[in-house]
Amino acid sequence: HNNLGNTLSALNKVEDAETSYRKAIELKPSFADAQYSLGLNLMKMKKNSEAEICFTKALSLNSSFALAHYHLGNIFKNREETLKAEASFKRAIALKPEFAEAYNNLGVTYVALGKRSEAEENFKRAIELQSKYAEAHNNLGNLLREMRRYYEAHNVLKKAIELDPDFVEA
Repeated sequence: HNNLGNTLSALNKVEDAETSYRKAIELKPSFADAQYSLGLNLMKMKKNSEAEICFTKALSLNSSFALAHYHLGNIFKNREETLKAEASFKRAIALKPEFAEAYNNLGVTYVALGKRSEAEENFKRAIELQSKYAEAHNNLGNLLREMRRYYEAHNVLKKAIELDPDFVEA
């Protein structure tokens, strides 16, 4: 049921996917992957409060589920619950130190908290881990521009555009 749900979600048949995930959970309530997958699917459906419950349940079943910490962090970041987002992203990184997206989103969270040097460090770490990560380049470039380090910002933003020529925000 979980794999069918993943396939249906990939096909953007989110309601059918939700049914499959819920069936998997009904059959095996301790199946953290199904809770996590249902959470992702609910995020696609813009049901973030329900997704939060699923990620929290997945973590209660498997506290070292880095992706569940990461997506929970995204929910908190989007709700501007920055301290909760920070904790979730840090936990994801502790569990999966090569998690470039978590470093990037932790950087975004630090920008929101006014912690510029920590933000810069995390954007740079994301880029070290994934040199072709255009979004991290863009975020670093914006931060450098805000810090009036225009020459550095110029080079980083040009790199973001080189990596993704259709990146409007860069």
